[in-house]
Amino acid sequence: MAALFASLLAASLVLPIASALPAQVDYANHLARMWVLARLDGPDANPFYGSDWGFYPNLAMDLIVPPLGRWIGVEAATKAFLVAGLVLVATGAAAIEWVWARRFGISGLVALVWMNSEPFAYGFLNFVFALGLALWGIAAWLALARRGWLLRLGLHVVLVAALSVGHLVALGIYGFTLGVVALRDLWTGGPTARNLGTFAILAAPMPVVAGLLLAGDGASDETGVVWLWRDKLFQILIVNSYSMPVSLVTVGVLTMAGYVLAREGKLRFDATGRWLAVGFALLYVAMPYRLLDSVMADTRLLPAAAMILPAFLQWRLPARAPRVSLVAVLAALALAGILAVVPVQRSHDAEAQAVLATFAQLPPHPRILVAHSATPDRSSGADPDGQPVRHLAVLAVRDVDAFVTVLFAAKGKQPILPRPEFASLDAGLALPSIDTLAAIGQGARYSGLPAAMNEWLTTFDALYVIGPVRENPLPGALTAIGHGRSIVAYRIVPPRAPAGR
Repeated sequence: MAALFASLLAASLVLPIASALPAQVDYANHLARMWVLARLDGPDANPFYGSDWGFYPNLAMDLIVPPLGRWIGVEAATKAFLVAGLVLVATGAAAIEWVWARRFGISGLVALVWMNSEPFAYGFLNFVFALGLALWGIAAWLALARRGWLLRLGLHVVLVAALSVGHLVALGIYGFTLGVVALRDLWTGGPTARNLGTFAILAAPMPVVAGLLLAGDGASDETGVVWLWRDKLFQILIVNSYSMPVSLVTVGVLTMAGYVLAREGKLRFDATGRWLAVGFALLYVAMPYRLLDSVMADTRLLPAAAMILPAFLQWRLPARAPRVSLVAVLAALALAGILAVVPVQRSHDAEAQAVLATFAQLPPHPRILVAHSATPDRSSGADPDGQPVRHLAVLAVRDVDAFVTVLFAAKGKQPILPRPEFASLDAGLALPSIDTLAAIGQGARYSGLPAAMNEWLTTFDALYVIGPVRENPLPGALTAIGHGRSIVAYRIVPPRAPAGR
């Protein structure tokens, strides 16, 4: 079993390690930000961006990768952070099952099945790394359940401190899991000194964390709470973001197998597992889509629950054949999920090469605007927000010291900001429509847009358009310099001064 798990884990890491740019939506953006941070104080610093450090709950890679990158290179350090997060997640799930049930069972395989779900495919690297720490933290807490309070308090304080700066949602998953376990012990064992002491230990560091978050101004302009109730059922079906058929087959097989085994009395949660299952279900229903600075907060909960809950299952499969069959099914699903990434990665590699080739045709230190080509009702093609190509233009920050409108550099969220003299270029992360930009190019003005958008032809040097390829909307102002299947790059032609001036 351990050998099978290790082999599948190694197979899942082949593409992330071998690919220059893993096919994750946000990966290129994270990589560009790491380059900015690593060169901030050097002679080759990007001229458009400066530092803006604070106590933000989303800083795991910002603290780890730039110092490491000075030793092994930024590319290698970013890739090492990605791989470390994946390994922590898979082994952390297996560790919880080993500590709780004293078995090396299915939790690791289930984790591998979910390792291409939306939070992973979107490249939420800080969350994935912090989730791995949270899973190992849960395993460590359960292992020390009968040890002295001082040891448990010390472990808890260290984990809370790490998760507070790693990712706030991962901290919530860690605290929620331990809180439910403690509540179940209190319910069954009564208000003993040990049970009450456990709650005191869990609560001890939280006021300090809350105070630091409030004092640290760790809130961007995109804060707030938003629920997307209609999407919750659909999100459960997305076990693999790279292939909907693989997702549907995986959900169908797991649902059928779970139903049959439960009906025959061969599969059930233990008492603590039932509390956790109900708790996670209620939390998922109540969890908003946007929570403070984190989008897809409810979606991030799904793989976490899937990796924690199998440790609390009780299996009654006395014969060897059913156990082998179950493991074989999970292994096959994990392998299918890994293989589903291959065609997406190949397509992404081609798109990346097309984009990188355009940078040689840009002026020094270019200012780049990124837009989308979909019609307002998105009828002309897929929403570019969920495509890995969305952030490829940001690599110009790394390669030609560019300013790019969609670089992750939000105040209160990332530790970099546009320098004051370039703050007016910041147009936010939302992609403007090429139709809107074309209308502006023909004289229209929109009061709801930033000034940089209304003057984009004179403000920026290049335009990268994501989505279905369409004809050049402004042939007199835009010169195509390259394209891929879902992206077109234009050099902006400066407007000529009127004759006689």
